[in-house]
Amino acid sequence: MRISKQFAVFTLTTAAALMSSTAWADDSSLVGLWRNVDDVSGKPRALIRITESNGTLQGKVEKSFSARTRAGHA
Repeated sequence: MRISKQFAVFTLTTAAALMSSTAWADDSSLVGLWRNVDDVSGKPRALIRITESNGTLQGKVEKSFSARTRAGHA
């Protein structure tokens, strides 16, 4: 279940990054650290590192913010 949830977060984040790359990146590269933001609350959900190896983009969730942290609780 946990792998499925992480995969879903990664997939949605990658799709959003691909669709909005010109709005967020200074250049045309998708490589770098991306912040996934909750559409409703506007608070960060995760930090995703996008890398490129042999022409293939890969992503890794570097930090996931819990719902409690996003709500402003320590």
